[in-house]
Amino acid sequence: MPFLFRIVNIPLRAHIISACIFFLFIFPLLSVYAVTDNNCLSCGKPAPGLSCLHIVVKGMDKATGVVRMSLYDRKETYDIRKHSCRYSVMPVRLDSDGVPFAEERFNNLGPGWYAILLFHDSNNNGEFDMFLGIPKEKFGFSNNISPRITGSPSFDETRFLLKADRCKTVTIRLQSLFGH
Repeated sequence: MPFLFRIVNIPLRAHIISACIFFLFIFPLLSVYAVTDNNCLSCGKPAPGLSCLHIVVKGMDKATGVVRMSLYDRKETYDIRKHSCRYSVMPVRLDSDGVPFAEERFNNLGPGWYAILLFHDSNNNGEFDMFLGIPKEKFGFSNNISPRITGSPSFDETRFLLKADRCKTVTIRLQSLFGH
């Protein structure tokens, strides 16, 4: 008989009955409260009729600063770069292999078309640093579209569809005009 049972002097049969009660009645209740959203792999289960979005950003040179991201749900606001439906400041972290990344999760977004603009604010000054109109910091767009000489990609080029009752993961790789 195990040492603990000898000290307390509780019959082994009582321990077996207690264990059965725990696993039959109490353990299922604990697991319900431990997973409150009935999580999927990326964000969690959205409310009925809504969507969730998991954004992963890769391609930073070092794990400094933050990634500033704007999520747009309308072409009109995307074109003027104002009034995003969601905005996030994501800390840059290191993954298990020591590679810098950032991520964000949004639950309960309405289904529809969305587009993402973001940049790595490596010095965390709140600005997209430029020199003579040339970006000094890395940036990215949903669908990993590269900018053209005439300007940044349009909403139609960067948009992606969120479907109702579904979760979507979007991975964006940062880029620069000079490929570094």
